[in-house]
Amino acid sequence: MTADEIISYIEESRIRNITLTGGEPLLLSDFTQYYERAINEGFIVSVLTNVSMLTETAIQSLRKYPPRTVEISIYGMSNTIYQIMTGNGDAFHRVFSNIERLSDCNIPFILKYVVTSVNYNEIPLFIAWAE
Repeated sequence: MTADEIISYIEESRIRNITLTGGEPLLLSDFTQYYERAINEGFIVSVLTNVSMLTETAIQSLRKYPPRTVEISIYGMSNTIYQIMTGNGDAFHRVFSNIERLSDCNIPFILKYVVTSVNYNEIPLFIAWAE
């Protein structure tokens, strides 16, 4: 669906709260256009992401038009677990760096730990870090 079709459908249904998700919504080259269009149309917007692909352009958009929240999927507390879970151990550092960037910009976020048989033993580390 095009952005116009999506917005038209949502407007007709009288939905006011939406969550931009995917896969990974930050992979869309025009993410900020979709995001800002939804905000400007009066929607209350959340974004569900792992923030590994967060760009400066997206940060500036989120600062200018604050979301209800950015819901962040956390896959583990180490490079090793990120490598196993996502195939990209480097994502671990990007995710935690981008969480700091969101925090520094006062962009509201919620952390969501994705529990699996691979990462359950890191739950105490996650809780301690989140606190």
